[in-house]
Amino acid sequence: MPDFSGILLISDIDGTLIGGAPTVSEYNAQKINYFIENGGLFTIATGRCVDACRDLLKSVNLSAPAAVVNGTVIYDYKNEKVVASRGVDDKTKKLVCKAVNNRHPGLGAEVHSRDKVIDVAVTHEVDIHNLYEDLHPLVMSADESLEYEWNKVLFTFEDGYTREELRDELIRLGVSENQIMFTNAHLDDGIHSYLEVNPVGADKGTGILMLADSLGIDIKNVYGIGDYYNDVPMLKIVGTAAVVAGAPKEILELADFVSSTVEEGTVGHFIDYIEERMQNDEN
Repeated sequence: MPDFSGILLISDIDGTLIGGAPTVSEYNAQKINYFIENGGLFTIATGRCVDACRDLLKSVNLSAPAAVVNGTVIYDYKNEKVVASRGVDDKTKKLVCKAVNNRHPGLGAEVHSRDKVIDVAVTHEVDIHNLYEDLHPLVMSADESLEYEWNKVLFTFEDGYTREELRDELIRLGVSENQIMFTNAHLDDGIHSYLEVNPVGADKGTGILMLADSLGIDIKNVYGIGDYYNDVPMLKIVGTAAVVAGAPKEILELADFVSSTVEEGTVGHFIDYIEERMQNDEN
């Protein structure tokens, strides 16, 4: 039997660990359990908040804390506590508040704060997002939310208002363009577009560095798998990077191993690759 001790395996969620179905495939789950039972540490790195991962965790085990909220929060689900976090700076928080307070009626906004979600501008799109991810947010004004740590702000759009318009407004107000990110989500009724504001320099890569440091694991022993542009910082920082088959060309170029499609069990096949490589190293 293999010994995966000292190896940390980190998977993106959407488009990697799961596809159209909101649960982990039986094959992936079996392989992940096999990896954990033989000493490996398995976890996730995702833009989702703490509560948005809970349904997923009914079908897969984690043996290490997770890097959630774009790597700005390291959360230990076993003990239900925040291990580490990085917040948006106070200046940016106040600038974002200006945009929210002067908002277009079609602009919705939610603040992700450690293990909480705070709705500061409620719209139909925000309600859809809360329902899809089974969130139970606090509701208050943007100014009231300044008392909390902000790990990410997520904006939704409707009634003709676009994320490009908001991006331009945020930049005019003084928010750094490097803190602004466009994201999409595949919900039941199609693709929904969002804009996010993150802490300076925060991404999945810096979150994984925080996680590896907290576990005392050398980054060369960290294996990461993803499928899209927000996974690039993770794929560049880990010791061994895997990419889902069919990912964009620029993402595939970062891969040490190109795995199968999500439907075929991409994480499980990455574990097969890790085991095979370990066996080859021993011979």
